[in-house]
Amino acid sequence: MTGDGLDEARKDLAEVRRRLEDTMAMLELAPMKPGIRESEAKAKALASIKETLQSVDALAQNIGGIPAPMRH
Repeated sequence: MTGDGLDEARKDLAEVRRRLEDTMAMLELAPMKPGIRESEAKAKALASIKETLQSVDALAQNIGGIPAPMRH
């Protein structure tokens, strides 16, 4: 990958991380309907987002030069 391509990948990865963090924050702040299924669905969605963020962070470390994540 060339320098320009790597810079573009860094920007794209930072944008993916930002969107995931924004989505996670919105989901965490969303009002919950009472019920086990809704609670389980929200918990699974949050777990999936957190797992994806970990993958993004690992990829960012491998690429290098991407700002450290800001957790909400």
